[in-house]
Amino acid sequence: MTKTPFHPALTAGLLCATIVLFSGCERSLNESAEPSQGSDPTTWISVPSDAVVASSRGAQITAQELDDRILSLSAAERSDRGAEPVAWYREHSQELLVAKLLHAEALNAKLMDTPAFGTAQARAKRDAVLAMCMQRQTYADPQVTEDMLRNAYQTDIEKYSKPETRLTYHIFLYATEERPLSAVETELNTLRKRVEAGENFRVLAKQVSESSSRHSNAVLGWLRHDDVTPDLAEAIFSATEDTPIGPVMTQEGGHLFWVDIVKPATTVSFEAARDQLAPIVVSRHVEDIFKHLGADVATTWNTAEVSEILTALNSSDSDITVFSSGAYTVELTDLRARLSRYQSAGQALNLAQAVRAELNRLKLRESAYQACRDQQLYDAEQLDRALRNWSREYLIAERRAEKLTSMALADEDRLREFYTNNLGFFTTPVRWQIKLYTARFSEDAVLRFNRLEHADDMNDQQLSALFHAWHGETRAPQWFNKAALDRIAQNAAAIIAPMSIGQRSAPFRIGSDGIAIAQLIDKETAAAPPFERIKERVAAYYRRQYTAELYAQMMTELLAEQTVSFNQDIFQAFASGAVVDSNISAESLESMLLELEDAR
Repeated sequence: MTKTPFHPALTAGLLCATIVLFSGCERSLNESAEPSQGSDPTTWISVPSDAVVASSRGAQITAQELDDRILSLSAAERSDRGAEPVAWYREHSQELLVAKLLHAEALNAKLMDTPAFGTAQARAKRDAVLAMCMQRQTYADPQVTEDMLRNAYQTDIEKYSKPETRLTYHIFLYATEERPLSAVETELNTLRKRVEAGENFRVLAKQVSESSSRHSNAVLGWLRHDDVTPDLAEAIFSATEDTPIGPVMTQEGGHLFWVDIVKPATTVSFEAARDQLAPIVVSRHVEDIFKHLGADVATTWNTAEVSEILTALNSSDSDITVFSSGAYTVELTDLRARLSRYQSAGQALNLAQAVRAELNRLKLRESAYQACRDQQLYDAEQLDRALRNWSREYLIAERRAEKLTSMALADEDRLREFYTNNLGFFTTPVRWQIKLYTARFSEDAVLRFNRLEHADDMNDQQLSALFHAWHGETRAPQWFNKAALDRIAQNAAAIIAPMSIGQRSAPFRIGSDGIAIAQLIDKETAAAPPFERIKERVAAYYRRQYTAELYAQMMTELLAEQTVSFNQDIFQAFASGAVVDSNISAESLESMLLELEDAR
């Protein structure tokens, strides 16, 4: 792809720029940007690198700094200078000047002495050391080949294959001394004939079924072949849709089934999965590097228990340290961001696995970092430059955020109006305190649903014992908001919302292979805190929504406080195609030479 140079004359003058770098040749600003008739076609305007293009009482911007900023823009940004190129360069100079003034204010305010700066700097240093260290590895930048993609596809073929599933409904009748199995079978055959004659299976199930599934419209859910016992699977998966199936008799009673929809088994083809495979290959390659680097490192760290992390994740106001190594810590809020891909409904039972995987990645990363640090597998000067640049950008961003927030707080009437018009941002959502009984399905999943039909007759100890016998658990009461409930099951919030305190839910499916009962312990209604209590939070939201408007106001006020002057001649020279005559960085030179190569 051809890069667009930011100066119209730059492509023609790139070779001369190289000569300038080594010879120091210089041309006056008064010379024409256009070559004269018969002159050397590489003649152009040059600008001294230390020429001041903008200045105030507290800072100044040189031509070199303006040039570096322009070169840092994308090709599209550099080429789109609008109808007034001179004004375009002036605007960039203003922004550079404001950034310098903000940086000076941040230094005066000693923002670098705050705990937040120290924590952020430590993380930035870790990231920089690891990045530089990995660049030194001979295999740090893999060329992802077709074979690598196909191997990754075959390794994870189960991820791309989905078995046949059937949306199944259910009627169950218990056998008793008064009603033996033969009588149950006769009664079920009668029900089957009623369905075949046109009665609605689900309506009939609500009326007569003795299974707890009648509380959820008689639905068992999307069943896979392995979700039920072999005899039930044979009946369900050999039947056609919209036809009553059974009776299927067991020791406890008899079943009728109804298959509403069949989703055939599918496999995502290699070509369809190709775009997903490259990041997986690279990610595994990075993990291999981490393992290689940290293989011989004796390091110590502390991690929270997975159960404690899961409890905290399900609480809307909890925060804990999930990982620490020396002064380096990862808080729950950081882990939430890492786990975002696991937050979708239906993946609740994978959340524990995801937490374990993320903890393992943190351990790998920490081992690799300590190996890189101890063996100094990075360039110290390059690291120092990177951290200086990071520090400057961080301090500018923090000082800018402080000033914009202060400006928002200064206009209290407008802030109150924003609060009133956006109460949804600040309203504490409904929360439910829930006690959960959970277990995984086994081959007798239907029987387990049936057994839970009598859960209301059990006390807490009996119900906990039942789930324990199924290798499940009884979780201590926890506070959940809707998002947290959605991580348990897609319909959990809808099931729990209408419940009364103390009430237990009907059993419901969680994930792809789990069953749960929820008991509502307590409930908090939605409420918006008073404006005065969350004024700072309101200002932060306001700042994020109106950043451009506040920034323009801040820039105007900041520059008005200074005696600012601009060198219009240099702006005009740049707009006419001038280049900086010396002190060009190696990175800028490389970029320019690439543009020359593309132009050819």
